Amino acid sequence: MSTTRLWRFHALGTFFFRDSSPFNAGEGGYTSVSGSFPPFMSTLQGAIRTALAYGQGWTPEKEESWPWQLGSHEDIGQLVLNGPYIQWNGQILFPVPLFLMRQRNGQTSQYTRLEPGKEAVLCDLGEKYLPQPVIRIKGAKLMEQAYIDKAGLGRVLNGEYPADDQIKEPEELWQPEYRVGIERNLNTRTAVDAKLYSCVHVRPTRGVALTVSVSGIPADWHDKVNSVFTLGGEGRLARLTITDKQEMLPEMPALKISNGYVKFTLVLVTPAKFADTHKTREAIINGPPGVPGRCIAGCIGKVRQVGGWDMLKNWPRPLEPFVPAGSVWFFEAPAASLAQIKELHGRCLGEKTNYGYGQVVIGKWGN
Repeated sequence: MSTTRLWRFHALGTFFFRDSSPFNAGEGGYTSVSGSFPPFMSTLQGAIRTALAYGQGWTPEKEESWPWQLGSHEDIGQLVLNGPYIQWNGQILFPVPLFLMRQRNGQTSQYTRLEPGKEAVLCDLGEKYLPQPVIRIKGAKLMEQAYIDKAGLGRVLNGEYPADDQIKEPEELWQPEYRVGIERNLNTRTAVDAKLYSCVHVRPTRGVALTVSVSGIPADWHDKVNSVFTLGGEGRLARLTITDKQEMLPEMPALKISNGYVKFTLVLVTPAKFADTHKTREAIINGPPGVPGRCIAGCIGKVRQVGGWDMLKNWPRPLEPFVPAGSVWFFEAPAASLAQIKELHGRCLGEKTNYGYGQVVIGKWGN
């Protein structure tokens, strides 16, 4: 019998999850490779499947004993994942939606939000209703790197503004650490000349963990996983705790019907993947496929190029475009679509949804 559990990864020191920057030997100059935090599921799924496989008796020397339920190097089999989410002192945090703006003045903040303008504007995407501030506040900026807790996100989805303590800046959650490494001769156990490299690790603050919802496998498989294993690059160690599932997303607000139509926002809480670059551009302009109604406007973050490592072929996977979490689309749909809209809350849209990509929550906008 399958069950859903929450896996929480706590760093035993630092984490290092590579981004898509080149990291080739022999390059001139001094370069440092930055990490990506939180990592994409393409990184965590490998650690999760390997930990589950070890629990079922698999070892690298016995390739034939790999559990078929965990898929192959091209898919994750029967597994269903959601996340990863940052957890801070027991609270799940989400990227701040990219329509929320803030102006900070000392210890106090003023908030406003972006909504589609009342008149269409001719731009490179055609005639579009470009987002405009509901209240103009001098110096207000988007919070592209910040996070918001469940209660704060619920307020934002309901058309309200969060309290200051519901917003967390990256420096409150983790700190970068610059490291210099060496290549080592395994025979002599000495450093190899001219083989230095530099990378940036992440040290999560106390109380911060990475959380992933794991389901699709027999319930007792969770109990056979080791509590400590390597996670990410540089052989960093993580401590794992597994608990029962809890409701992580805020409730969907009541949507208002006006003149036979309902207005709603679609907010990404995890990055979204679409089939290719063309489909990604199409989704940015018109919203993800399968959403009822008409996309009026959007507040979309910079597309991320994400790769990975092909363990079978032992070379990097090609980079693929992802729409970042926090991106928002504004929709207008016939009132008859309300039931279909409600079903979207918490669902994953796009490609590789069993990896947790493209999870969305529904909010409201307009009067």
